[in-house]
Amino acid sequence: MKKSKKIVIFSSLGAVLAGLIIVAAILGSVQFDFGKLSSEHFRTHDAYPVDEPFEKVEVETINGDIVIRQSSGKYCKVTCSISEHVTYDVKSENGTLKIKQNDSRQWYEHLGVIWEPPYGVVVELPAKTYEKLSIKTTSGKVWVHNRDFRRADISSISGNIQLLGCSAGRVKTATTSGDIQLLNTNTTSLELVTTSGEIWLSDTNSTGTAAISSVSGDVLLYAFDAPNMKVSTISGDVDATLLSGKNFLVQSRSGDVDVPLSDPSGGTCEITTTSGDIGVSVHQQAQ
Repeated sequence: MKKSKKIVIFSSLGAVLAGLIIVAAILGSVQFDFGKLSSEHFRTHDAYPVDEPFEKVEVETINGDIVIRQSSGKYCKVTCSISEHVTYDVKSENGTLKIKQNDSRQWYEHLGVIWEPPYGVVVELPAKTYEKLSIKTTSGKVWVHNRDFRRADISSISGNIQLLGCSAGRVKTATTSGDIQLLNTNTTSLELVTTSGEIWLSDTNSTGTAAISSVSGDVLLYAFDAPNMKVSTISGDVDATLLSGKNFLVQSRSGDVDVPLSDPSGGTCEITTTSGDIGVSVHQQAQ
C-alpha cells in the first residue's frame, strides 16, 4: 500500500475517533439525558377541562405519540406535552371531543437537536362504548388500549398503530411505513392498509369482512378469523393461523404456497401476492 493511502486512512480513522470522543464527552456532560440537548423543551399539561358529554373522539396531530386508554375514574382526562411552539386545542362540542395539535415551528427548526416527549397526547376515557374514534397523525405512533368504539378510523404516515383489548366495531387503519397491530380485539369489519409496514393480528376476529393490504410488509395472522377475508401483498409474505376452515383462493407468482384443503362450507379466504410466500394453517376452536 502506498504511503499516501496509509496517511489518508489513518487520518480518517483519527478524525472518526476524535468525533466519537467529542460526542461521548458532550453526552457525559448532560448525563446522557438527550432532553437537555433539545432545542425544544416540553412540559406536561393536564389541566384541560372536558365538561360537555361526548360520544365521538377526534385527535389530529403532526408529531408526538397518541395514547387512548381507560380512565381510572368517571371522568375524561386529557394530558398533553406542550412547549413554547407546540400547543393543543382541547374542547368538547356537539357531542365530539376534539383534540388538535398546533405546531408553529418552521421546517428549519426541526433540523436541530429535537427531543420529543414519550407521549404527545394521552386521552383517558371512562368505560362505555363510544360512537366513533378518529385519529390523524403524520409521524406519531398510536396506541388504543381497552376502549370500545362502534367505529375507528386511524391514519398515520410513519407511525405504528396498535389496538389492544378493544371492541372496535368497524375498523379502518392506514399507514405508509408504520406497522399495524391488532391484539385481542373484536371487530365487525376490518380494512387495514400499509405500504412498507408489517400487519400483525393476534387473538382478533371480525364478524364481517376483513380486507388487508400491504406492498412490501409481511402479513401475520395468529388465531385470527373472519367469515370472509381478502389479503394482498406484492413482495410481503403472508403467514396465517385461522380458527375455521375456508374456501381458499390463493395465488403467488414466484413465492412458495402452503395452504390446507378448502372447506366448501366455510367462508372465502382470498390471498394474492406477487413474490411473497404464503403459509396458512387452520386450528379450529373446540365447540
